[in-house]
Amino acid sequence: MAAEDRRSNVVTIDGPAGVGKSSVARRVAERLRFFHLDTGAMYRTVTLAASRAGVASAEAVDAARLAPVLERWVVSRRMRVGAGGRVWLDDEEVSDEARSAAVTALVSPVSALPSVRALLVEWQREIALAEAARAGGVVVEGRDAGSYIFPHARWRFYLDASLLERARRRLKQDARPQAVPAEEPHQLTATMEGLAQRDRIDRERTVAPLCVPDGATVLDTTHLTLDEVVSAICKSVEPGRGGAP
Repeated sequence: MAAEDRRSNVVTIDGPAGVGKSSVARRVAERLRFFHLDTGAMYRTVTLAASRAGVASAEAVDAARLAPVLERWVVSRRMRVGAGGRVWLDDEEVSDEARSAAVTALVSPVSALPSVRALLVEWQREIALAEAARAGGVVVEGRDAGSYIFPHARWRFYLDASLLERARRRLKQDARPQAVPAEEPHQLTATMEGLAQRDRIDRERTVAPLCVPDGATVLDTTHLTLDEVVSAICKSVEPGRGGAP
């Protein structure tokens, strides 16, 4: 796997919740004309399927009863994954539902299960290497993309930002025209608490915890615009994208 990581045009973008990985990864992939693989969307879709099956709720995740869900959707490949985080369960596109608040509340405990991570990481490697060969490159976004899925990827980045800024971004992302303004203090506080809890779960899980990958380029995006982050990544990748390192 290490040799394939280095030969392929694989870009990994990791970071905590709310830092803006999806927006950055999507723009980077568009600019480089690479395939964009959102690994978080895959975990969200498994979580949605588990919730529908009644084996994941706010109270607990029933790991023992999760096996048939994984068999049905992951092992059989009946869950489909497209560019930019689009996902399907059979022919039903569930991209929006997989990003709902209800799924967000459950995704960290579900994705922390070793059985879930083992199956999805294997599939993510399969998809990424196939798309890198087909499209000329792939941008893999997640919380363990550069530390665990592709630890020897040619380009590895870790995005970070202050908790306050991440909360503001998350509220802006979730905002609707009729919503309460995102800067209301109680909304910011609640969102910061939710992000901090997710950070803790992601960093303390036993398999592939959230961390800065060895050798990764760390970008503190607190005071950077989306375009500035995208430009910084593309400037690092573009000179060497055509050949072996």
